[in-house]
Amino acid sequence: MLDVLQILKRKELWIPYLKKYSRRYVNKVSYNTKKKFGIDPLDIDISRLQKYLKRNSGSLTYKYVTNHMQCSFLCEDFESSAKKLKADKDFMSKLEMTANNVCNKKFLVLGREFDCVYNKNTEHYRWHDDIIADYSYVLSHYSLVRAKNNVPGVDIKNVWELSRMQYLFAPALFWRLTGDEKAAKIVISVIEDWINCNGLEEGPNWNIAMEAGIRVSNMILAFQLISNYEGIDDCFIEKIVASVYQHMNFILRNEENVAGRTSNHYLGGLLGLLAVSSTFTFLPNANFVYEYARQSFEIEIEKQILSDGGGFEGSTAYQRLVGEMFSLAAIVMKNTHTQVSKMYFSRIEAIADYASAISKTDGSFPQIGDNDGGRIFQLFKEKNNSNAFMVSLASAFIGKIFYQPLCKEVLCFVKRDEEGAIKCGETLRVFPESRHALYKAGNIYCILTAGDAHRFDMGGHVHNDKLSFELMYKGKNFIVDPGSGCYTSYPDIRKAFLSIKQHSTIQIGNFEQNISHSPFSKIKNSSTTNEIFVNGNFDKAELNAKISVFHDNVECIQIRKILIDKDSCITIEDCISSAFTQKCICRYVLHPDVSVEIIGNTAKMENDGISIVLKAPDVLHCSEGLYSDNYGQWKKTQIIWCEIYNRLPDVNKFYTQIEFLNDRAMQLH
Repeated sequence: MLDVLQILKRKELWIPYLKKYSRRYVNKVSYNTKKKFGIDPLDIDISRLQKYLKRNSGSLTYKYVTNHMQCSFLCEDFESSAKKLKADKDFMSKLEMTANNVCNKKFLVLGREFDCVYNKNTEHYRWHDDIIADYSYVLSHYSLVRAKNNVPGVDIKNVWELSRMQYLFAPALFWRLTGDEKAAKIVISVIEDWINCNGLEEGPNWNIAMEAGIRVSNMILAFQLISNYEGIDDCFIEKIVASVYQHMNFILRNEENVAGRTSNHYLGGLLGLLAVSSTFTFLPNANFVYEYARQSFEIEIEKQILSDGGGFEGSTAYQRLVGEMFSLAAIVMKNTHTQVSKMYFSRIEAIADYASAISKTDGSFPQIGDNDGGRIFQLFKEKNNSNAFMVSLASAFIGKIFYQPLCKEVLCFVKRDEEGAIKCGETLRVFPESRHALYKAGNIYCILTAGDAHRFDMGGHVHNDKLSFELMYKGKNFIVDPGSGCYTSYPDIRKAFLSIKQHSTIQIGNFEQNISHSPFSKIKNSSTTNEIFVNGNFDKAELNAKISVFHDNVECIQIRKILIDKDSCITIEDCISSAFTQKCICRYVLHPDVSVEIIGNTAKMENDGISIVLKAPDVLHCSEGLYSDNYGQWKKTQIIWCEIYNRLPDVNKFYTQIEFLNDRAMQLH
C-alpha cells in the first residue's frame, strides 16, 4: 500500500492513480444520485438480469438457475466424497457441533467464536459493527467509510471478517451430508440478511474489492452445497444471483491493480470473479470474465509465488492466504475442465513444499512478517497458525500429499486418497528467494530469516526482523517471532510489533532496519539481504545470513551464523563491521509460556518442564514485550537482551550459546 508522498515521488504512478480515484468519484456520484431518488441498485440488477435471460430463453428462477449453474468449487464425484465424510464419525460429530453453533447464531470469526453477532432489536446481523470494539459504523459511500469512522480502537477488518461468511461452510456442508433442514435455512437467512442490509457500494463491506471477492466466494460455496434444497424459492434466487452479479461488476470496477502493482488484495478480487463466472455461466460477460480471471491467475502465480514456494510479500501468513487462493483457483479450473500450465502446477507444488517444510512439530508455522489470520474457507476452529488446510488443498490438487493427515474437508473440492503421502521429516535447507535458512531435526527446530520483500517493491507486510530466528526444542517454543497484534486500530501497538525491538536480532544504536511512514509502507533500501545459505548435515549444521544496513548513507555489514550441534548446543556467531561505533543490542524474544531466571550473562529458560540455558556475550537484562498469535489479541511476554560495545579495531564478533539440558543435566543444575 502506497501513501500519497510515495505516489507523488513516482511519476509513472500519477496517471494510474488518477484513473483509479476518478472512477471512484464517478461511482460516488452514481451512488448519491440513486440514494437521492430512492433507487435500489438490487432491483435494477434483478430487472436487468430477468430481461437478459428472457432474451436468451432463460429465467431468474430456482429451476433454471440450478439446472444451468456449475458447482465449480465441488469435485465432480462429490457424492463419493460425501460417503467418505459421512463414514467418519469424528468428522461428522465435529461438523454437527460447528453447524449447530451457527444455527444458534454463534459464529467463528478471526479464529474465535462470537455469540454477539445478531442484534435482537433490529432483527439483523451486525454487518456494520466492529463486534470486538462494539462500534457501529456510520454508513456512507464506500470511498468515505474510513474517513467517517476514524475512531481509536476500531478496526474495519473486524467488520470485514464477519461479512466474509466463512462460517456458512459448516451448516451448508452439514445440510448436504445429512439433509438437516435447519442448516440450509440458516445459510439462506444469513445470505439474504446480508444482501438486504448492504446495498451496493454502501458501507464498510464494499470498501475494497478483495473483501467482495472473498465474501462472494463463500456465498457461492455455501449456495453450491445447498442448491439441492427444495426450500429455496425464486425470491431468494433473484437476490443471490443479482448480488453475485453486483459483486462481479464491483470487483471489475475497483480492481486492486494499479500500474501492475498487485498483491494478495488483487488475488482476492480475482478469486471472486472466477467463482461467479464459473458458477453462473449464464450471466452477461461470464465467459469473458472467467477467461480474464484464469489468465490473470497464471500471470500472478509466477509473480507472487517465488520459485522456492514462498510469497513475494515476505510473510509466512500471507503465503498461506495466497497459497489457498491459487490452489482454489486451480481446483475451480480443474472442476470446469480447464487445464493450468506446467508452470502453474509447479508453483502449486512449491507452495505445498515450502509451507510443509517450515511447519513446526506442533503444526504451526513461524510468524515471519504480518499475520492477520487471513483465510478464504474455514470449516472448523483450529490452531491459529496452522497451514494444514492450505497445504492439503495444494497437495491434493497436485496429487502429492505433503501433510498428514489430509484435512477431511478437502474431499469436498478434490477427490484424493491419502496413499503415498510424503511425511515432512528432517530438513536442512535454504529458501534462497524467500531468504530463510531452516534446520528441523531431532528435538530442534530453528529458522533464520533475512527476508527482503522490498526488492519486489513490496514491504507493507514485513517487519524489522532481518537476522531474527525462532527456536523450538522438544516441541516447546522458546524464542519466537511475536506476530502482528493489529493493523490500524492501535497505531502504537502496530508500531511496536513492527520494530526491531520486538525481534530476536541485533540492533545497531537506536536504528531500525527499515523506516516506517504508515502501518503498511516502508522506505526501501534501509536494509538489504546479501546472502543466505546452509552448510553441514543433521548432526552439525550451519545457518548463515548476511545483510547490509544503511543509515545516513553509511553501510554496515551484519553476519549471523547459527551453528547447531544436534546433541548438545547451538552457538550463534554475530559479526558486525566497525562502520558504526554505537553500542549494539542483542535481543531474544521469548514465548509467553517460557519462564526465565537470569544470573549475569546466563539465562535458564523453562517451558512445561523442558529447559535450555542461554549464555550471552554480556550481562543479560529482562524487559516486557508483546506476543500475538491471533489477530486483534496480544499478551505480555519477556524479552531478554544484552548490550555489546565496540572492542575490536576492524570487526565486532561475539557469541551466544544455547545449551540443551537433558534430564541428568537438569537435576545437576
